[in-house]
Amino acid sequence: MIESILFVLFIALIIGVIFLVMRWRMRLSLKQSLKVETKRVPKLSDEALQKRIKKAKKIHKNKFLNGFISLFMDKDYAEYKEKLMQLYKEELTKRSYPA
Repeated sequence: MIESILFVLFIALIIGVIFLVMRWRMRLSLKQSLKVETKRVPKLSDEALQKRIKKAKKIHKNKFLNGFISLFMDKDYAEYKEKLMQLYKEELTKRSYPA
C-alpha cells in the first residue's frame, strides 16, 4: 500500500519537474524571440512589416492556440504578444511620421 502511494507521488514529482522545466524553457525562448525581433524589425521592408502585423493580429485572435499555450504560459505569453505587437506598431509609426 505504501509503495503504491510512494510510486504515485514519485510520478507526480516527475510530472511537476517536467512542467517547471517546460515553463522555464518557454520563458527563455519568448525572451530570445523578442530580442531577435527587436533587431530584425528596423531592417524589414514596409510590406514585410505589414505582413508581420497581419500575422500577429491573426495569432492574437486564434482562440485554439491561445487556449493551448495559456495552459502552460498564460501571463508570459500574453505579455509576449503585447510587446511584439507594440514593437511592430512603434516601428510603423516611426516610418509613417519621420522625425
